[in-house]
Amino acid sequence: MLSSNWTNAKVMHREELSCFCWNWTTGKLVEETRSNPEAAGRMGDEKRTRRQFSSEDKAGAVKHHLVGGEAVSAICEDLGVAPNLFYRWQKELFDHTAPVFEVKGRDKR
Repeated sequence: MLSSNWTNAKVMHREELSCFCWNWTTGKLVEETRSNPEAAGRMGDEKRTRRQFSSEDKAGAVKHHLVGGEAVSAICEDLGVAPNLFYRWQKELFDHTAPVFEVKGRDKR
């Protein structure tokens, strides 16, 4: 009888998944493998390219949330991004808004 926890974290590119399992019958730790169905269709070790979002896309996403009241989860699902990335875009927007309100030619107070 084997007790195991299968995980594919950080091994998704491999053809097989490995797992160390405790065999209760023999009282030993054994390694088992399973085929990885997600890796079966891949050809070689191709690199994935990162998607690039334009400044307008990022600002538009944050605007939909702040002005339009759309839920962050819905926006992230539509764009296919994690919520933490959305909140990073929002922080960048807020961190760089001060120059918009500066009036040229006046002394800063």
